[in-house]
Amino acid sequence: MNRSQYKSWRWRLTDWLDQAEHGDPVPALVGDVAANLVRIMRHARLTAQGINETLGQFGSLRDRNPYERLWTVMDSVLEHQSYSLAEFAYVLPQNRHPGIRLFMEEHEGQRRVAVLFFEDVTTWRVDDAGRKVMYELLFLNLDQTRIIPEPPVEAQTYYKPDWTWRACLTEAMCLPVQLLLVSAETSPH
Repeated sequence: MNRSQYKSWRWRLTDWLDQAEHGDPVPALVGDVAANLVRIMRHARLTAQGINETLGQFGSLRDRNPYERLWTVMDSVLEHQSYSLAEFAYVLPQNRHPGIRLFMEEHEGQRRVAVLFFEDVTTWRVDDAGRKVMYELLFLNLDQTRIIPEPPVEAQTYYKPDWTWRACLTEAMCLPVQLLLVSAETSPH
């Protein structure tokens, strides 16, 4: 995939998402943080579906999450300081299998969702301490009323400052394609 093909695909995905988002109301939940978590999960699942509908020959994305009604388990999720909300596994050309995990955590007394990138979910790379090697692509900070996107310093070049949290989450879920396919095509062999 060259840069032009990538940009064309991103436009198709954006158009697909614009037509697919219909603003389903979030069911009544205990607290706004829970409702915001459900909004994040719904958009992640919709983005995964859109990637599958538009990426074509360049790959696919598997939604590895068994639940359809996240809000039914939200009370138990919020009892934890950290919780793996969702995992998505890509199948890309050249036998590449990166993954994205949405991970709820507490940071400085506030809940947030970290979007984590793993280079390969079939063969895990580990560091010297035996921990899986991952990269932080995005943080979605949750307060009682809104979702605030915060890209890590190392990833800020991929996001525009005026983007909504939805645009940032979509971009984070597209980054594995950009980083692994576009870079591979433009780098010298």
